[in-house]
Amino acid sequence: MTNIEIIAAGFLYLFGFLIIYYTGLILYSIKGLKEDKDMSKTKNLEKIYVSSLGKLNLIYMSSPFIGLVGTLSAILVVFQDKTLFNSVSKEMMAEIISKLGSSLEYTLFGIIIAIPALIIYLNYKNKFNIIKNYEL
Repeated sequence: MTNIEIIAAGFLYLFGFLIIYYTGLILYSIKGLKEDKDMSKTKNLEKIYVSSLGKLNLIYMSSPFIGLVGTLSAILVVFQDKTLFNSVSKEMMAEIISKLGSSLEYTLFGIIIAIPALIIYLNYKNKFNIIKNYEL
């Protein structure tokens, strides 16, 4: 693994954790808003909600690209390994295909991170305003 692949994988693991964290903050904000009858905490809850939603937006927008960086880095390593191309035999072609196939795991992981973030983002995008207006 190259340094770029390690960094890309690290970011994607971090994004997976942050999705859980920001979803928890969103749920906390919604619960707090429902329980805040005198509207004393509404501004603070709104800031937490909007901030968390914006960060989820950033995660689902950027994680496929970070996965793509890891994939391209792994593919470049395969093509820079000149020993694989000195003699092209069936074994060498199998090794090249195997390395290219494993390099696509980064893109897959980026997409796997992006899909739940997108679903959560779209689910809660307008929910805060609906609850806030309903309570008023």
